[in-house]
Amino acid sequence: MPSLRKNIEAESLRAFEAILADLNLPVDGRGYGAANRFDAGFNLVGQQRYQFGDLRVMQEDRIVVVEVESAGGLTNLVKYWPLAESTTLPIFLIHAFGQSSVNDYLSHLLLWDFTWEKMRGQIWADAKPSLFARRYNYSHTDPEGLVEAARDFRRCLTEPLSAIQSDIFNYTQDAQRANSLMNDGEK
Repeated sequence: MPSLRKNIEAESLRAFEAILADLNLPVDGRGYGAANRFDAGFNLVGQQRYQFGDLRVMQEDRIVVVEVESAGGLTNLVKYWPLAESTTLPIFLIHAFGQSSVNDYLSHLLLWDFTWEKMRGQIWADAKPSLFARRYNYSHTDPEGLVEAARDFRRCLTEPLSAIQSDIFNYTQDAQRANSLMNDGEK
C-alpha cells in the first residue's frame, strides 16, 4: 500500500486560518490559483507570475502575507521587493520555515537573514517604507515558532501600524535614519 504524502504547508496554515475565522476576516488570496498571482512589474503573464502568498489578507491600510515553507527558499522573500516599490500599502510578511532538525536548510535561513538585511537597508531608507518581513522557524515536532508566527499574524491584522512595525519588525525612525545614512555612504 503506498503511503500518503503529508502536506506540511497546508497543515501549518491551519493556525493562521483559525485566527482569520476567530476574527471573522476573509482571505483575499491563497495558494497557486491564477487569482492569487501578481506581476511585480516585469510584464509577466499567466503562470509566470508570482504567487501572492500562501495566505493573504488585504485591509484598508495594510497587506498581511503568510509564506510557509517546508523546505528552504529565498524567492518568497525577494519577490516582494519590487512589489513593495509599486504599492502604497505596507506589506507585512510573516515567513515561517518548518524544520525537522536545527540544521535543516540552515544555509537557506542564513541567506534569508543576509538578504533581508540588505533589502531592508534600501527599503527602510524610504520616507514611507512599504515592506516589513520576519522569519520564523518551527519544528514539525515542536511548533512553538509557528505559534509565535501565528500570534504575530493576529497582531498584524489587529494592531496599529506603528506598533506592528516597531514591536514585530523592529522598525523605528532610528532604523530608518541608519539605513538612509548607510545608503548615502554607498553612493
